[in-house]
Amino acid sequence: VLAGLKENGLWENTIVVYVSDHGANQLVRHKQMPTEGGLHVPFIVRGPKQFVPKKQVRDDLVDILDLSATTLAWAGLDRPDWYEGQDLFGEDFSPRAFVAAAKDRLDHTIDRVRTIRTDRFRYTRNYKLDRILLQPQYRDQQPYTQNLHELYNTGKLSSKLTEIYFGERRPEELYDISKDPHQLYNLANDPKYANELEAHRVMLDEWLEKGDLGASEEPDEEIAFQDDGPAKWRKVNPEYEHLRKDSDGDGLSDDWEGYNERDPMDGKLLFTFDCGGWQTEGWLPNPGISNIAGFKGYLDFDLPRGQGSLVRSGLNADLARQGGLFSVAMSVSKPTLVWLSLNSGDGVMRKMAGPVTVLPGKSYKDAKFRIPEVGMVKAMRIDFQSEEGTIVEIESMRANSG
Repeated sequence: VLAGLKENGLWENTIVVYVSDHGANQLVRHKQMPTEGGLHVPFIVRGPKQFVPKKQVRDDLVDILDLSATTLAWAGLDRPDWYEGQDLFGEDFSPRAFVAAAKDRLDHTIDRVRTIRTDRFRYTRNYKLDRILLQPQYRDQQPYTQNLHELYNTGKLSSKLTEIYFGERRPEELYDISKDPHQLYNLANDPKYANELEAHRVMLDEWLEKGDLGASEEPDEEIAFQDDGPAKWRKVNPEYEHLRKDSDGDGLSDDWEGYNERDPMDGKLLFTFDCGGWQTEGWLPNPGISNIAGFKGYLDFDLPRGQGSLVRSGLNADLARQGGLFSVAMSVSKPTLVWLSLNSGDGVMRKMAGPVTVLPGKSYKDAKFRIPEVGMVKAMRIDFQSEEGTIVEIESMRANSG
């Protein structure tokens, strides 16, 4: 292209801009990811001196909106007062303190992330903590994505990559990009960076106060339209669920169970927490417990006051199909008492026989509860009691497991 401009005598009156819309398509933390890899792209401008004043390398924080503002200036047009982009070569150009970016639904994959980049740091705020970073997405059929899942499932993936791709989603991330350009070491919980963390929180909040069109969920009509998309896409986020049919009353829609290779008609209560797009499978903690979504395949939480509970509503399961037994495969850091309660539809949670004592250990132990074989179950609650700070990890919950 450049050679053609020169050959046709257009070189001296042509402005050339080299830029990318996102990071590499085939790298997992690039395209569609609000990371350095996804957002920090090449930007080179060449043109006549009246438009590109001098040859130089600038280290300004540039927003892609600045390119639009700059092209308006090149065309001799005023930019609207409401427009946030700046003319990069204008006399009134003011260096930015930060550039901001956002992520919401991309294709069928639903998320909500806000991030800012200052000269040295990147601060990221994650809103949907019930899904891992590498949740089901458009890359799922690619060999490199399948390889990552295979390595994780066989325990061969490095601990750092396991943490990044399949680990618990943290509400905040802070990275020193000058030392850690690949965002490997989250400093959000490091006391030495408390001041930087707070400063970046304030900057992001001030940016969001201008208006955040992604602050609320998409309307049902839009979600339904996305749900009707290509069947090859695994649409497994919980935002889809209330629009779908659940034939067997286990709290998981027919479509969701199909995407996750489960039987949508068996009526069995089964929760394995191995869908990265909805780690919790509808289980919610009481207010004393924070995020319960752990690494892919697990629930993971602590008991800050030595007690807590998990609740699963939205059920309409026939107890006759559960085999009279419900088991919770779990591990604990300290001896823990566990109770199971069921609501048959009258609004009352009734405790089953218990409590069951679960002792600490490296392997998962089944806390087994006898349950009625007649009637319906509309909701379930699991209560935990132990010492303050006890860590609870749950691998699965299932009916008729022994």
